[in-house]
Amino acid sequence: MRRTAALFVLVFGMLCLLCSSAFAEEISGAMAEETQFYVDGERSFVSIADQDTFMASDDAVNRLYEIWHQYLLDLANGKRTSTEFEFSGPAVFGSAYYSTAADMQNMVANTISKARANLINDSLYEFHWYGKGYYWNITPGQDSNGYYCVSFVVRLPVYDLFRETPDNEFEVSHDYARQVQAALSRAQDIVRKNRTLPDIAKMRAYKDSICDLTHHIMSDTGSTTSSYYAPFQIIWAFDDDQDTAIECTAYTRAFKYLMDLSAFNTVRDHVRVHGTISGNPHWWNMVNIGGLYYIVDVTYCDAIGGRLTTTDDYFMTGYTEQDGDNYVLRLHYSTQTYHPETKPTYAWANHPYWEHALPSGTKRISEEAFANTILHRISLGNSVQVIEDRAFADCLVEAIYIPPSCTNISETTFEGDGWNYPVIFGVAGSRAEEFANEHNYAFRTIN
Repeated sequence: MRRTAALFVLVFGMLCLLCSSAFAEEISGAMAEETQFYVDGERSFVSIADQDTFMASDDAVNRLYEIWHQYLLDLANGKRTSTEFEFSGPAVFGSAYYSTAADMQNMVANTISKARANLINDSLYEFHWYGKGYYWNITPGQDSNGYYCVSFVVRLPVYDLFRETPDNEFEVSHDYARQVQAALSRAQDIVRKNRTLPDIAKMRAYKDSICDLTHHIMSDTGSTTSSYYAPFQIIWAFDDDQDTAIECTAYTRAFKYLMDLSAFNTVRDHVRVHGTISGNPHWWNMVNIGGLYYIVDVTYCDAIGGRLTTTDDYFMTGYTEQDGDNYVLRLHYSTQTYHPETKPTYAWANHPYWEHALPSGTKRISEEAFANTILHRISLGNSVQVIEDRAFADCLVEAIYIPPSCTNISETTFEGDGWNYPVIFGVAGSRAEEFANEHNYAFRTIN
């Protein structure tokens, strides 16, 4: 790495000797992969870690972000089709000077890299057309104060499916732009139709809408999708076209896009998480309510060889047990181990989000109190002592917390047609655990 860095400095040192006029020669480069870039001609690879020697200022990154984001919005809204973006050096870097051309080039390259990374993270649909890598050209200037950036151009390749012509790498198809608008209008309609729902019901509607509009590529038998790794695929999540299919990256981006458009009363935060699930690369969402982050894995709520479940096992749920940085979710039919790529700085919930909770002081749940209702998840509080016959008969309840105070549970509590099979949460050694074991219900311990 020292040799390549030295070669890199040598190349730009030679450029500096040529810069005796007011403006130096244009400097070109490319990010061939996500982790490196090279100087054209010399192909001297320099890692992002080395670039960090020249830390891009937050102000410059933010200014570039705002200008670039408007260009991307114009592109997404059909006001432009070119993915070659030109920027004024002073508009981004102000009056900054550098002692060498290499220093200036490194600063500009690092600013481009960081602004692009932030945009990709935030602009969930504006980058639907994006392929991989990028190219840049810098026009440097020089005067008695040193080197500065006059202007620079960034070119982002368009994925082949979305190009105006196959050989035009930096032009988005006009026809596809119209398809994008139709898909995004459909997504925005989902938000409008569900805007008055309570938070959990709203998020469940978003999950269900995505699952209804699309399907997972692993269950696909006739998709026209040309690549599993097509760009973010968020548009395919909303195009209502069964000839297109998506994978976990797109599921998470689609869900986050709907969340970003929404107002909530209890949701504090929501994030996309990358890591592995049972050893396989995976993306999922997490939603913060009450200071705890709950798993929302829309991919596993949808079809992989047919809809995985008819319930919400992977929606607003928590882990069953933790093993180091692994978060294990045990279900009737499978066990999944979530492992984030980086150690999370937030608290994962170890139980589902309780959509319903009995009033404090409730001691008895009467006969058929919740029969033929839809509850999804309910906590019985900390004072219930008795659950009478058929209290939850033919009730859609996926998870229920029964406190240790409850010592009398009717044998017919969950009587029904056989589809009512909740996970019971409780304290180890309680009557709730005994009841679950006696009737072959899944039991999870909450301490």
